[in-house]
Amino acid sequence: MSEDESTECIKKQVEEYTEYIDLIINNAGITGKETEILSTNSEELMELFNIHCLGVIRAVKGTYVALAKSDHPRIINVSSRLGSLHKMANKEFPQGKFSYSYRIAKAAQNMLTLCLQQEFENKGIRVTAIHPGKLKTDIGAFDANMTPAEGAQNIYDWVLDSSEKVSGKFIEPGVGEIKW
Repeated sequence: MSEDESTECIKKQVEEYTEYIDLIINNAGITGKETEILSTNSEELMELFNIHCLGVIRAVKGTYVALAKSDHPRIINVSSRLGSLHKMANKEFPQGKFSYSYRIAKAAQNMLTLCLQQEFENKGIRVTAIHPGKLKTDIGAFDANMTPAEGAQNIYDWVLDSSEKVSGKFIEPGVGEIKW
């Protein structure tokens, strides 16, 4: 997903296997390292923006034709609470605990989610951002409280139970809506 050629590869794979797709879940992601601005570099910022934002754009472009043929098309972008401007403005994250590039890339991905939702709303394609929860991973938060398997199960259950009213929302399954 890190190269523009991915779009054509996705299109070909989709055409080979199916006529339509009901659901796209964009879940590629990496974290940055630098937690202070003086150590943050443009290479790390661009790498994370490429994966978290441009990767989503490539996936959507590659699947759009098949997605548009679905009776109930959905795009879910796996985001992070760390991309919430509301949470950041309210100082919910301790300084020095999370990388600049990850937070910036996830905030940009959240804006992309809203842009896609507005563009596709009249086409019947629902677009939602999901925070999977505070996962115990190598890049997990200091306050992590669930395994990746539990987070995946929460997302799966939420996808099965959610309604059209969640389009354009930022959701943490099992918890509720997150302010952008």
